[in-house]
Amino acid sequence: MAKRKPVKQPAPAQAPVAVKSKPEWDFDTASMVTDMVRLTGPNDDVPAMPTVFYTPEVDAQMKFIVNKCNQEVGWMGLVTHYEDQNAFLVHRIMLPQQQVHSATTEISDEGLSEIAEELIAEDVDTSTMYCWYHSHVNMAVSPSQQDEDQVAEYMSSCPIFIRGIVNKRGDSKVDVYYRDHNIAYTCVPTAIFYNFDKDPLEGLEELIKERVKPIVTVYPNNWNNHYSTRGSYYPSVPVNQRPNSDAMTPYGNTYGAPVQETYTQEEIAAENDEVDHLYDTVPDYTGYGFEWDECDPIGLRPMGWADDPTYIQHGKAHDSQNQWAYEPDLYGAADA
Repeated sequence: MAKRKPVKQPAPAQAPVAVKSKPEWDFDTASMVTDMVRLTGPNDDVPAMPTVFYTPEVDAQMKFIVNKCNQEVGWMGLVTHYEDQNAFLVHRIMLPQQQVHSATTEISDEGLSEIAEELIAEDVDTSTMYCWYHSHVNMAVSPSQQDEDQVAEYMSSCPIFIRGIVNKRGDSKVDVYYRDHNIAYTCVPTAIFYNFDKDPLEGLEELIKERVKPIVTVYPNNWNNHYSTRGSYYPSVPVNQRPNSDAMTPYGNTYGAPVQETYTQEEIAAENDEVDHLYDTVPDYTGYGFEWDECDPIGLRPMGWADDPTYIQHGKAHDSQNQWAYEPDLYGAADA
């Protein structure tokens, strides 16, 4: 919402006064859905449904009051009407003297007069105080008949009036009354208004795309074969960055993770050269004795297990699962 000079309401320069006589307006705004409600009289020249905004300070103060008080509590709000944007901005709240109970709050005429005098002393237009909010504590935010009657009394001095009902759960119901148009809007949209000179998010999405890049791990095409036949020179690679199937089978699979297009062929070749170097530094055995032994089923042993020199020397002679160890002539295997 663009900043503009506030538009004063054509209301009398005085605080709302709760009139005890029979209200002139008759209506039912207890609806819990967004709607337009007819008051009394003709319905000509109807304004569109508005949005009610709060400054960050007002939003924080209202939440604090509601959470701090375990009885119903009410407050008034100073409002700026932005007619061109069809919006109201509650920019200040006033907490008057009141008597409260678990199911009611009573703000007296004296309490309203007291906060009006405070505003007059600050040279603030009291006719902008046409917003009344109160808490229903832990109850639902649907209005009681007393809440409806209270609005009708305030409308005697306010051609536009805003009522809000909130609770500790964060629920809210905000209604806007246009007395001279004989309509009311129920459950109008609300939002917090941040008064920035420029959009703080402008250009940020493009900047993220330009400067924030993911870390890409490049695996060689024979990653699985290296890992499963050469033991443990890749344990530093996080499991969630390895090909999924390799984590599920001791033999791995026949493919590696795809290479990102952002890597040049020279970079990929250099990566593979590094892998080959690591390959050459690994001892030529599959880990008999600390990764597996002759008690493991053959199908769960790593590739190349039969050529492990430690296995041949210490385990093959009593490996009951390896028939080659006992019938070398039958299978044409090397001697035990």
